Amino acid sequence: MDVLNDTFFDTETKARPFPDEDYNKNGELRKVRGRVLKKLLKYELKAYLKPMLIVFAILVALAVALCLMGSYVTKEDIYGEGDGSRTVLWAVAALLFVYFVLFVAIFPMILGVRHYNKQFFTADGYLTLSIPASPEEHILAKRIASYVATLIAGAMGIVSLVIAYAPVGNIFGEILDALADLVWAFNTLVSGWDILYAVVDLLFTPLCFLAICGAFCCWRHRGLKTWMIFLIIAVLYLLSAFVTVVLGSAALSLPVELVAFFGKAGKWIWLFVRGGILYLLFRYETQTLRSKINLK
Repeated sequence: MDVLNDTFFDTETKARPFPDEDYNKNGELRKVRGRVLKKLLKYELKAYLKPMLIVFAILVALAVALCLMGSYVTKEDIYGEGDGSRTVLWAVAALLFVYFVLFVAIFPMILGVRHYNKQFFTADGYLTLSIPASPEEHILAKRIASYVATLIAGAMGIVSLVIAYAPVGNIFGEILDALADLVWAFNTLVSGWDILYAVVDLLFTPLCFLAICGAFCCWRHRGLKTWMIFLIIAVLYLLSAFVTVVLGSAALSLPVELVAFFGKAGKWIWLFVRGGILYLLFRYETQTLRSKINLK
């Protein structure tokens, strides 16, 4: 009896080599397991840590330097009674700083696409794909890590802008008051649903970019040629222009209220359509990793 029990338990162990939490109610291995996803996320986020810290350190240092530079600019410099060169120097530095903030905002996405392509479609893919993790877990870990790093970069960009432009209130007080009045007037014309859509769309856009880039890397690995890229860009441009002309012509023959209604509803519909596209791109990526990998 003991021998039979030992044999039973050995068979059960061989049939289920992973912890019980990795299996669903039917005894099938889950495609996305929480513990595996956490481990993959840990290593993915660690890969972002060093380059992001370097970029953030540079960003904060430039923001503090710009803040100190702006503290020496006075209203007399603005209106021509003081040293105008300080104003010009600060304005040029402030403009260049905005471009650097934009670079910091997209830096995690660039880093994520490079990391995605390197770990899946180069020699590093042998090690990555040898890990006992499903394609869904691999892609979700990379997608979540890139998205979280992008959100953190965006937050750091906003904080750095606040630091850098802190002296602006003392320099351009009158202009800021006029802008505040314009913002208040704009808020009276915009509904809460429009603001909600803007926030959701802003948070959704980086995810769309990452998904498109990941699917493009898979497509390129499966044999996408350079001429195909230009053809796709041309077709998409012509298609968007055609749709714009058709919708614009149709809108001229409809009442203004109806056009406004369809315009607002269309934004939310397009948001859900993009969600469906993201799901299809995700399926395409997992299918590529599951059966179309050809490492050389």
